Amino acid sequence: MKFFGGSNNEGVQSSMTEEQIFPTIVVGGVYAIREGLIRWGVVKVLKHEDGVVHLRYYRNKFWRRPGTAVMDQLSLGNLDDERGFGIGHMPFSEEQFRRWPTVLLVAQGVSEDELEGFRNWEEAGGGVWSFPERVFELEEVEEDDA
Repeated sequence: MKFFGGSNNEGVQSSMTEEQIFPTIVVGGVYAIREGLIRWGVVKVLKHEDGVVHLRYYRNKFWRRPGTAVMDQLSLGNLDDERGFGIGHMPFSEEQFRRWPTVLLVAQGVSEDELEGFRNWEEAGGGVWSFPERVFELEEVEEDDA
């Protein structure tokens, strides 16, 4: 089964197989994630334990599913960046991460620098992010007969 369709030569793809939608969670995995109906983002799994997926959420957004060619473009940005900003460490509910349409792009190592936010979260006894159920529901749009 295919979802969406097409690709282009800029490292951006828009077709997914059913097996790619809910892949195994890979530590160091860089995933394309659906954001709403038409936009894609990118996250990296920093750690996975005890029902929590610790993510690095990049500021970059794409109109089509990104491929591996965009890896060198990924950035966290900063609060003053007009193109937006990412989040260096985001502890996310594993249950909800598995419901988020994702595609594994590549697996990499996780650096000590990338784990700094995780260590701060761990020391502080921080919480876990989750979203309302409606975030994960895609609405069906009826076509106009015009």
